[in-house]
Amino acid sequence: MPFARAGALVAAALLFGTIAIALGGHAEDLRDRPFPRPAGGVTRAVPLARLSPDSTTFALPFRATRGRVVTEASEIDIAFATGGPTRAIDRGTLRAGSCLFLADAPDGIVNNALVRFRKAGPCAAASDEPLPLRLIIGMPAGDALFVWSVDTPTDLLLPDAIQIETEDGRTRGVLQGRYVEWRAPSNARRATLLKYAWQIASPRTWIAWVLVAAAILFVGGAFVLIHGTRDTRSSHAGVGVSALFTGSIALALALCYVVVVPPFQAPDEPDHFLGFAGASGRPDLETEAAALARLGHLNRIAFHADERLRPIDVDHPYPIAWGPDVFALPIGGRSRTTQAVWSSVSPWVAGWPAPPTLLLLRLVNAILLALALAAGSALIAWQARDRTAAIAVPLGLLLVPTLPFFGTYVSEGAILTATYAFFACVVAAAFLDTARSHWLGLPLGVSMALILAGGRSGGPVLAIGATALVARSLLGTRDDRDTSTAVRHAAIFWIGAAVGALPILLACGDEYTRGLWPGDTGRLPEWFRTAAELVRQRGWLFAAALPLGIPIEAGAWILRRSRASGRALQTQRIVLRWLMRATVAAMGAVAVASLFVQLPTAQYLDPRPRPTLLSYVQHTLIVVLTSARLRHPDVLLTTLFWGTFGWIDTPVPDALIVGLVMTTAAMGAWLMLRIAARADRRRAAWLVLLVSGAVASIAAAAVANYFINRSLHGRYLLGIYVTLIAVAWTAPSLAARTTTDPQPSSTTRRWATGLLLACAGAHAVALATIIRRYF
Repeated sequence: MPFARAGALVAAALLFGTIAIALGGHAEDLRDRPFPRPAGGVTRAVPLARLSPDSTTFALPFRATRGRVVTEASEIDIAFATGGPTRAIDRGTLRAGSCLFLADAPDGIVNNALVRFRKAGPCAAASDEPLPLRLIIGMPAGDALFVWSVDTPTDLLLPDAIQIETEDGRTRGVLQGRYVEWRAPSNARRATLLKYAWQIASPRTWIAWVLVAAAILFVGGAFVLIHGTRDTRSSHAGVGVSALFTGSIALALALCYVVVVPPFQAPDEPDHFLGFAGASGRPDLETEAAALARLGHLNRIAFHADERLRPIDVDHPYPIAWGPDVFALPIGGRSRTTQAVWSSVSPWVAGWPAPPTLLLLRLVNAILLALALAAGSALIAWQARDRTAAIAVPLGLLLVPTLPFFGTYVSEGAILTATYAFFACVVAAAFLDTARSHWLGLPLGVSMALILAGGRSGGPVLAIGATALVARSLLGTRDDRDTSTAVRHAAIFWIGAAVGALPILLACGDEYTRGLWPGDTGRLPEWFRTAAELVRQRGWLFAAALPLGIPIEAGAWILRRSRASGRALQTQRIVLRWLMRATVAAMGAVAVASLFVQLPTAQYLDPRPRPTLLSYVQHTLIVVLTSARLRHPDVLLTTLFWGTFGWIDTPVPDALIVGLVMTTAAMGAWLMLRIAARADRRRAAWLVLLVSGAVASIAAAAVANYFINRSLHGRYLLGIYVTLIAVAWTAPSLAARTTTDPQPSSTTRRWATGLLLACAGAHAVALATIIRRYF
């Protein structure tokens, strides 16, 4: 008990201490401006040339269109690309006339980051005439190195730009980076800038009070977890304890993201907030939102990882709120569940200014996410008759740093995230395959209906739900001993699923069906359009057909009983053991191979030349199935899910992403080895079917994105990933002596405390990354 209590307090101190240190730090007094960038230009990585074939020194010539701008700067920051790993350098110089700038990169050159070149001393100022520049980088290894540039026509002359020249002198690009006039410590703390960005004046310390409330919830939930595991046997009290600790921890983490992420600094949040203003009949909110965006310099910061809200920006609004690509989204055609939530919230915020309205919408999303995880944890606790899985599954999901980020910002994705979390817990409970699994029909039907009504990206996730229904129809309830019991359990499940699926009617209607197709969607194959629209226009047929599962499940039970034989059972056990162990060995081989070779990576969908549909889907599946990598995680399909925040520009360190991916992969491997050791044919069948459903879901998502001209990335696969993670984190429950005997409470408390520490550490890194990125 002392270890568990101390661990809970250390986890809270780690999380909230990190937030306090990051917010309490002083922001730089930075006065800088970016290099000019041509409108509509294509961004490219331009390689530096070796001085000789065997040299580890690289060089690249530039030309400043106005030399005086370069020589008057105190620092020149250049955007580099390394292809993934951080590159160590021995020296780096940038020479401009009589001026010498020296590289300041003690930790090496980080991929897609700026490298500072500080002026080495006084130098003669140049004129307004063009000035040649030369960059030289020396590295201990001869790895390739690139700088980022934007293509520009050779006859276009951008004032104050630094142009990259080919050997024949023709301009081929404009260098990306920043001129720094002044960089020094300031008296402004990041917490002050965050409060300024929110524009909520009273009470003065409201951010601190929200974080204190989050800390109380976190510690309270941790102590409920510790003291509630003294008796881990299933009971109504145990179900309540599971819901209470999960809801408290989830809400605590979500509150941190609610306040720490600056207003509108989340994907498409301005569009959704304008949609809320339109749905609420509040045109005043649109004007106030634009003013809030200008005060927070949204248009300057979003999509530009090298931009910050600086002390000099306070009380100096940016002239542009947002670009033409920000507009009010018609929520009725995008998400019925979000529309329902907004309709409920709208009367409560009538007359409120934009900042507190935005804050309250985020808070409502945070509460819904916490309730979804609490309900899922309680369901697992009631199903599994021990608290192991009810602890491991929700904490395993909360190990994903982006989950509370996706689940709190104002968008249709927030409600979908909460729905995905509950769906993942329901599927994990079904996978546990207990004697109470026939009661899961109702929550499974409800969650699938809400996913379909939640938005376009939820459609592919239904393939996992479909395979769960197939698994149920084939396997029924564990330990059904006679026909009457099997039929009764089948009726409970399938009628419950049909009743639960009734909210699918929310997805029916022309307005919602038209929301399937973005405005820039090209010509669609007729088969794809018909199939996609049929799901929304005739979704009620799915609910109506569910009771047919009763005779199918009953017939499958009779068939299983009649065909059972000793030799067949022995063969099945041998096959499943080899299948599980071979899969684990393949995962290990991928991890080892990633240390030595560059595994396939997903690319942005380029319509010219457009890949074939089959090759695009195949490549996507290969990348996902080789995700368990010890280095160089795939950016699109891994990093953007596990650890990237904001407008797809703020990733946590690769080491954290690799650690989280490999931890989840280890849970999956442990799960398969436990199934193999027990020769558990039923759980093996469940796992094979669910993984097959996940593969089908990913393929469906790739097909959908291919036809609507969207690059597939991890955020589109959120529902699929969290479901697989939830199933993987049932492994600790299967590691118990039996499925119904609980582990000793002291053991449960120890590993749960360790998991809580890991969760706190992951979110501490993520939140500190967000704070330092914006201020």
